Amino acid sequence: METLRPGFASRRKEPRYPAALACIARWAGGETEGAVLDLSADGASITVPDIPTAGESSFALTLFPDDERPLVLRAAPVSVGPDPLGGRLMHLRFVDVQQPEAEDLAGVLRALRAEFIAGQTSIALDRLGPVRRARFPHYPPLLLR
Repeated sequence: METLRPGFASRRKEPRYPAALACIARWAGGETEGAVLDLSADGASITVPDIPTAGESSFALTLFPDDERPLVLRAAPVSVGPDPLGGRLMHLRFVDVQQPEAEDLAGVLRALRAEFIAGQTSIALDRLGPVRRARFPHYPPLLLR
């Protein structure tokens, strides 16, 4: 798990990674399609066009709904508000995650983390260019072996 330096606070126990994953939220008596905006081992943020009347209760969140084996997680809403782009934005906490689902979720998180790091690296290299000793004289020389 990634940790912050001493003295820095974070309300998150697990890091969240940006995502753009199709999902279906199913409540008793209703369901709606949506998209996962970010994901962690403990929860997610999703955007949905509407929320069934049972929207305050826990529900089943299905990731990759078109796959042979979609990932289904129990989730409870932490907060619900308007999505600036339309619809509703829900912050979720996963509940009662069993071992098979936890392992599948960990695999998805590894892939999202790798994608995030690659994207951040690309942005940094585009903005800063490659590291050169002359550019950063206060750092020790690069050791190339």
